Amino acid sequence: MTMLYTLMGVNVGVFAYAVYVKAMASQGQQLPLIKFLQNMTLNADEFRSGRYWILLTSCFTHLDFGHVFSNMFTVYFLGRFLAQAPIVTPGRFLNIALGSGVAGSLGFLVNRWQKTQGSGQRDPVRGVGFSGAVMGISTVAACLAPTAKVHLYGIVPLPLWALVAGYAVYDGYYLNSNDTRIGHAGHLGGLVFGGVYYLLRLRGLRF
Repeated sequence: MTMLYTLMGVNVGVFAYAVYVKAMASQGQQLPLIKFLQNMTLNADEFRSGRYWILLTSCFTHLDFGHVFSNMFTVYFLGRFLAQAPIVTPGRFLNIALGSGVAGSLGFLVNRWQKTQGSGQRDPVRGVGFSGAVMGISTVAACLAPTAKVHLYGIVPLPLWALVAGYAVYDGYYLNSNDTRIGHAGHLGGLVFGGVYYLLRLRGLRF
């Protein structure tokens, strides 16, 4: 749980700084916001130019309150299932979160490359958010405790496996849609990493 709270704290801290630099930009000081976007958000062209660290830093970045709230709300409740599993040490929890986040970033970049290849233009789209990590954490939790009950939107009771499967179907359906602002490829990248980590790292430890 300490690791979970630490990751949540980093997300909230980065969001607070984003609010600060956006306020500075509104007062005419644009440079801090420009540097923040270059180093803390995921853009395909900037990644190709050598800013490889944005694979990780973008995972902790949120630019509006609704986004950071929804991710922190979800990771708190679903992350507790994972944190309470005896087999999951703090180090493994961190590996799952960061690995899923980076895998989500890679999924986002691959999807953007597929959509923009041959256009000859710069890609203006930026990816941000902890959603890839949340999906990876949720996937491992569902593998360890598939029948654990959760409440969708705090109302509809579901087994954990059904919730994760539902998100996977939803993200897969809208993967290549041009009418969504959600990084569905990033979600699926985190989900795949979580599943692979469970099969290759945790499942073997249970026997």
